[in-house]
Amino acid sequence: MGAKKWYRYLIQLIVVALIVTSIPLNGLAETAPPFTPSPNSEQSPEVEKKEEKELPDPHPDQLKKDKTKAQASPTEIVEERTETEKVFDNNDGTYTKKVYTEPIHIEKNGKLEEVSPKLVEAPNAKIVTENTTLEPEFEKTTQDGKYVQFKVKDHTIKYKLMSANGEKGEVKPSPVTATHENNTVWYKGIFPNVDLKSTTFNENVKEDFVLREYTGHHIFTFALETDLTPS
Repeated sequence: MGAKKWYRYLIQLIVVALIVTSIPLNGLAETAPPFTPSPNSEQSPEVEKKEEKELPDPHPDQLKKDKTKAQASPTEIVEERTETEKVFDNNDGTYTKKVYTEPIHIEKNGKLEEVSPKLVEAPNAKIVTENTTLEPEFEKTTQDGKYVQFKVKDHTIKYKLMSANGEKGEVKPSPVTATHENNTVWYKGIFPNVDLKSTTFNENVKEDFVLREYTGHHIFTFALETDLTPS
């Protein structure tokens, strides 16, 4: 009896196992419904997207104005001149003052104007400086040694070259025609192989004898004519 009971139990167990294995596994799975978050549930924060706005292009006239301002060179403020100073507007909100040790402006017709020792030809057939305190007048052609006169405050001084002397004796100046460039005037060949060179500045004139070849003459004599009275 015990053996039959055990045999019957085994047969039932095999039948149940066969039934379970015959059922498809995908039949036991259920498709989960789509997840819908609860109104009260916390959601992942969304990244805020900022809209990029393009600025309009500057007006061509404004671009031209800015470029011109950037490239503008400093301009002098003429009203701020003194005899030894200049003031410049740098066109960028700053200013520059230049101070000189010597006068660079002189008063003319009630205004301070630029000093200019440059030599030019005047209507009276003289060679003169453009604008200097000392006013020289050089002769275009020397005659009897006369070659320059200076004017200062309505007074004049005339220079006359008299002679050149040395171990070779005395020679008189020759009539020569002047040449000039910038602030220098030349009387070339005024004596044999000797040139007279005059260089103009605001308040004085520098004179040199240039010996192209030594001829034995090394002493030069001048005569002065003036309306001034020594005191």
